[in-house]
Amino acid sequence: MDYFLYTTCTYIKLQFNILKTKFELLFTPSNSISQNTDDVITPAEFPAKFKELVTWHQKLIKAVDMLEYIFTKATLYNISASSLMICLTLFNATIIKDTALVLSFFVFLCVTYLQIYFLCYFGNIISDSSVGIADGVYNSKWYMMDAAIGRHLILVMMRSQKPCKLTAFGFTDIDLNVFMRILSNAWSYFALLKTFYP
Repeated sequence: MDYFLYTTCTYIKLQFNILKTKFELLFTPSNSISQNTDDVITPAEFPAKFKELVTWHQKLIKAVDMLEYIFTKATLYNISASSLMICLTLFNATIIKDTALVLSFFVFLCVTYLQIYFLCYFGNIISDSSVGIADGVYNSKWYMMDAAIGRHLILVMMRSQKPCKLTAFGFTDIDLNVFMRILSNAWSYFALLKTFYP
């Protein structure tokens, strides 16, 4: 199931990046070599093209919401259990004298780190790429168009500044900051256990 999440997040990120590029090129001639201003989108053509891009954006937001609905409880379990597992694995690896057993704990620790890192990394790329739509709108040649078109673009920018994100059942956003907090908590629990162990 983790690989399905990673693949879906990557696909959604690519779709956000393509949409960002479409917004950037919205008012650019279709043939970038020609400097013919006839290729530039006209105010009459704008509503249909804008509606297409906004619909695309809404579908991507719904896709992230669906992904959040499917994985939010499993993500909460992974986030809450990972600090404890990392702490206990570190503790066992430091008190056991058998090298072969220590190596098996070390491998388990690396796999646990990677699982949590990938979960947080792919949550991070979803939020970063969704916010990138606002940059795409801003980098378009909106200043060449009417003020009414600019007002439509401002609405897209305002919606894009609220990132799409994956959460742990609403308790915390899944991003690389959470990964650092998990490692910090695991180390704190480990240090506490070491003080109690003779």
